[in-house]
Amino acid sequence: MNHLGSIHACAIATVGEFSAGILLCKSFDISLYRLIMKKIEVEYFSQARLDITSKSTISLGDIDALKLLVQKESSAEIKLKTNISDISGKSIACVETLWQVKNWSKVRYS
Repeated sequence: MNHLGSIHACAIATVGEFSAGILLCKSFDISLYRLIMKKIEVEYFSQARLDITSKSTISLGDIDALKLLVQKESSAEIKLKTNISDISGKSIACVETLWQVKNWSKVRYS
């Protein structure tokens, strides 16, 4: 909770990032692909005073296209949108995350 008695803004942002990241982990074999968030943007609509839920979506077509692009280019980016609501259904925030998907064999270690 923050000083206003609602869920802290950064905690809400983290829920959005986590939801999108889990969705990508379910869509890509993490032993083959490195998933890394490059950017996050959050638009807040209301304070969250109740428990919150998140929903991230990606189409099977987008997953297939991204996998093909990664094979061709060695890495690709995708933007995911996560909607955050409280348990009453009130819209709390929209979190947009930009992810890089890269084949582990193309990752350079310094």
